[in-house]
Amino acid sequence: MNWFLECFRKYGDFTGRASRPEYWWFLVVHLSLSVVLLAADLFVDSSAQLSQ
Repeated sequence: MNWFLECFRKYGDFTGRASRPEYWWFLVVHLSLSVVLLAADLFVDSSAQLSQ
């Protein structure tokens, strides 16, 4: 989780590069959250259409 939060701490710092773990953990966590939120959105939308 530290690697994910480190990306937000270094948001405005344009010197240097992110390490491999920082990059990959940020990508994995971000994609996972996106998939979960997309599934929740589709579930809520489909249940709203069924109630009409």
